[in-house]
Amino acid sequence: MLIASIIRDGNIYYNINSAVSMSEESQPDNTSSTKSFGKDVGKLVSGTIVTAIIGFLLLPIITRIFNPDIYGTFSIFISIVGVFSVIACMRYEMAIVLPKKDIDAGAILLGCCISLFGVSSIALFIIVLFGSEISTLLNAPEIADYLIFVPLAIFIDGLYQALRYWNTRKMRFGVQATTQILQSLSGSGLKVSFGFIGWINTGSLIAGQLIGNGLGALIILFTILKNDFHLLRDSCKAHLIRQQLTRYKKFPLIDMWATLLNVLSWNLPVILLSMFFSTTITGLYALGFTILQIPMSLIGGSIGQVYFQRGAIAHKEGKLGHLLEDVIELLALLTFLPLCFIMVLGGDIFGLVFGGEWIEAGIYCQILAVWGIIWFITTSTSTTTLSIVEKQELYLRFTILNLITRVVALLVGGWYQNIYLALWLFVIFGMITYGYLLYLMFSQSKASIFNVLKNIQAYLILIFGVGITFSIFNYIFRVNIILIIVLGIIVSIIYYYILYKSNEKIKAYLPF
Repeated sequence: MLIASIIRDGNIYYNINSAVSMSEESQPDNTSSTKSFGKDVGKLVSGTIVTAIIGFLLLPIITRIFNPDIYGTFSIFISIVGVFSVIACMRYEMAIVLPKKDIDAGAILLGCCISLFGVSSIALFIIVLFGSEISTLLNAPEIADYLIFVPLAIFIDGLYQALRYWNTRKMRFGVQATTQILQSLSGSGLKVSFGFIGWINTGSLIAGQLIGNGLGALIILFTILKNDFHLLRDSCKAHLIRQQLTRYKKFPLIDMWATLLNVLSWNLPVILLSMFFSTTITGLYALGFTILQIPMSLIGGSIGQVYFQRGAIAHKEGKLGHLLEDVIELLALLTFLPLCFIMVLGGDIFGLVFGGEWIEAGIYCQILAVWGIIWFITTSTSTTTLSIVEKQELYLRFTILNLITRVVALLVGGWYQNIYLALWLFVIFGMITYGYLLYLMFSQSKASIFNVLKNIQAYLILIFGVGITFSIFNYIFRVNIILIIVLGIIVSIIYYYILYKSNEKIKAYLPF
């Protein structure tokens, strides 16, 4: 998130250079091994695993303090910030890892900061002029008092993303892991603390989020200034910044709009559910989707980030397709089992873990998990793959199609005032559009989906059997849900043990 390949009997393995930087100062070492990919992933995964554990342990407390209505209003705030923050740097942050020279990459980072100030200022202008109208349109008048914090949240998130890509270029994955842990601990911890002292409102959730994310941005900023201040000072030249921003103009001209439409489509359910239904249903959906994202948080994002840095090199060597096959296979094997459990047991698990008023969120999660299977394996690699081959226009095509189909799904469900209809249409259209994205990724990288399916078919049959068995336990024999969860944990441990012992690529790419 490489590379010399070894091809034997159709099996592709990669020797990955742990010291690779995109700069002239660090060039690939042909003697490196695949384990360095695992080590880099491991540094990030260690942070994301601890982050996910902290967040998951505190989330049941948060859901018992803050009801779905408050959580829904908070989700609307996060959705608004998400739409703006993704274009805050005009997507130039994606280009930071690409130049050969560090001084050129530094110029792009400074260009990101200039763009960030501009976008945050525009957001502030919009909020000041139209804040009350926005809250009325969203059918959430209680959010009006908190919209003024949107520009600050945009600035923090945008700065963090730009600095994170600089750290990716410099391969400081350990710093990012530490930052993720501190963000989660401080953010979630503050939300719980505010609730315990009686500040049970949307502002407490927003404050916890802002402080946690701000702390993460400051830590990375301090690290970069400590190590790269002189380099960035040399990069601070108007002509150099202008030259690099022009060189990578496809990112704001094409990728930014594709990404904006994509993020808008992600945040659209929260916005439209609030408009058509209520903030309570919005909160239920938001929690369900948050849990569905846990597999992505645990490993997908980390693998995707290292894949981007390695994939840029693999493409130059004509081996991007083989790398993509390996990464897709890895993602599928690691995440299909937890998604299967969510699909079968979601509602019961939510009621037990988060409280009775959140059972409906679990049912939403069960529905979304059907689509989550294909969504997960494409999200970690799609944008980066098409960016590496400089086919951002194809991603734009996908995002337009994805946005249109989601609007149709949610509008139909809203028109009939049927949340289940909206979600099932959302899932059906999502499987079609993400299947199309998977096709684009594989065709442009010259990868083969049949190679992936051939390698994982035995595991898919096993997971399908597990899903059927647990469905019978839960819906026919009505086994106690606590016992089912314990059995699920045991089955998961056995599955991952077998996976590690029997699959050579798992051993090659994972950090242990």
